[in-house]
Amino acid sequence: MTILEALPRVVPVEDEEISAELTKAFQKKGVQIFTSCAVESMKKDAKGVTVSFKDKDGKAQTLQAEKLLLAVGRKR
Repeated sequence: MTILEALPRVVPVEDEEISAELTKAFQKKGVQIFTSCAVESMKKDAKGVTVSFKDKDGKAQTLQAEKLLLAVGRKR
């Protein structure tokens, strides 16, 4: 599993310590996390989906996945 987060840390509305602990727990379970990134495109293909994004350094990256879950925040 891979998490792409546009903001500088996971669960950015929570306390920084909580965010850091959650990041450690995810990474311990093998979850790859990219923060401060920008998704540029998503394309469905025969293998699943290809996601193109720029990482926090502005480097273009591509991920291939079976499934994609897209979440764009919430409204109160």
